[in-house]
Amino acid sequence: MALDQSLFSLIHSLAGTSKILDWIGIFLASGFTYIVIGVFVILVLRLYKDTRHRFYHFAFTAFAVLLSRGFFAELLYFLWSRSRPFAALRFTSLIAHPDSPAFPSGHAALLFAIAFSLFFFRNHHWSAKQFRTLACIFIFAALLNGVARVFVGVHWPLDIAGGALFAFISVLIVRRFMPFTLGEK
Repeated sequence: MALDQSLFSLIHSLAGTSKILDWIGIFLASGFTYIVIGVFVILVLRLYKDTRHRFYHFAFTAFAVLLSRGFFAELLYFLWSRSRPFAALRFTSLIAHPDSPAFPSGHAALLFAIAFSLFFFRNHHWSAKQFRTLACIFIFAALLNGVARVFVGVHWPLDIAGGALFAFISVLIVRRFMPFTLGEK
């Protein structure tokens, strides 16, 4: 936990040093999430021309998100009520946020589930390497959101790592129970 607090202090200490940096952090911590989701939806609509493949990949990702964010995160909120940094350290965060349990980050659980699901996408126009590159771009976007949520003071770094871990586990579970049977169309 000492490393978690030290890393939090390092990142959050930049808050309030620049209006531009604060604005970027606030945007990446909140509004950016909707952009990433929107880009994902547009991507699936453009990558797959037939409805079956679109539905399959939306369903695959939706199940991973539901498992990660809707099940694992909610279960852990119930089992372990970890205080958010702004509540534990008694400061005002840069974004308004209820003092709900912090671990794991729901935003990280959602965005990393989307990113990790891309590793399993296939079509006949893109190679596996291109999908891995795309997945890495989405992982970077999820990391940006996570660092920003630490920066604004609503999460500890461990909360972000926990969200990523549960997203990874969720995608593997969905992959196990929803194997690709549609072929490479």
